[in-house]
Amino acid sequence: MFSQWLVNGSSISANPITLTINGPTTIEAVFGQAVPPTTTIPLTVYFSSTPATGVAVQYSAYVNGELVTTVSAVTGPGGSVELTIPTPSPSQPVTINVTVQSWRGIPLGYTYSYTLTSAEPITMTVPSAELVVTPVSPSGGALVSAVVNITCSNIPIASGVGQQTVVVPIPSSGSITCTITGSSNGRAAATTVTLTSSQAGQVITRTLVIPVSEYYTPNIGFIMIITVVAVIAIILAVILVREWGKHRSRK
Repeated sequence: MFSQWLVNGSSISANPITLTINGPTTIEAVFGQAVPPTTTIPLTVYFSSTPATGVAVQYSAYVNGELVTTVSAVTGPGGSVELTIPTPSPSQPVTINVTVQSWRGIPLGYTYSYTLTSAEPITMTVPSAELVVTPVSPSGGALVSAVVNITCSNIPIASGVGQQTVVVPIPSSGSITCTITGSSNGRAAATTVTLTSSQAGQVITRTLVIPVSEYYTPNIGFIMIITVVAVIAIILAVILVREWGKHRSRK
C-alpha cells in the first residue's frame, strides 16, 4: 500500500505529485504493509468447568507466518476477554497463540495454539482440582463457626467461616502446594496439601482438626457432653434413691 514519496529525502504524502526538475533529483516511492481488517472474538478460560475470572493472558496473532499483533489482557466476569484479531477466512487463516500467564499472582505457564478460518470463539480449560476443606473437632464434629484460610503458592485464594470449597488451577510445572489454616474458640491448626496434574478434574477433600474443647464443640461434640452429663445425673439419682430406701428400711 502506498505510503509517501521521498523527493531528495523530503517526504511528500500527496499522490500524484507534479514536479519541476531543475537539477539532479531523487524520487522514491515508499510503500507500507497493508493493515488487514480486524474482528473481535471472545476467549473464555475455565478451571475445570468453572469460568476463571482474573486470569492474565497474552495472545499473538499471525497471518501467513508473520506476527501481526501481541496483546496482554485479563479475563473478566464469566472468565472471558475480547480478542481483536485479523479477520480469518479459508483463504487467509489466522493463527492465535494464547499463553495463560497467571491467576492472582500464581504462575500457570500454559500455551495453546489455534488456527482459525472464521471468527469463532475460543475456549480453553486449565487443569484444575476442586479442594474442599472441612474444619472439625477432635471427635469429628463439624466446626461450623471456625475461620478457615487457604493459600496456594503463598497466595491467599479462599477465606471464610466453616467448610470452604475452591477450584485450584495446577501450574504447568505439574503441582501446587496449598496451606490450610483454621481457628475456633482460641485454638488453631494448620495442614498442607499438594495438588498434582494427575488429580486434575477431581474433588479433593481434606479435614482440618482444630483441638478445641469438646465443651465448646457444636453439634456432635456438644451433644456428647450433654449425653454424658445426663447419664451421670441418672446414675446419681438411682444411687440416691437406693440409699434413701435403705435409710427408711432401717427405721
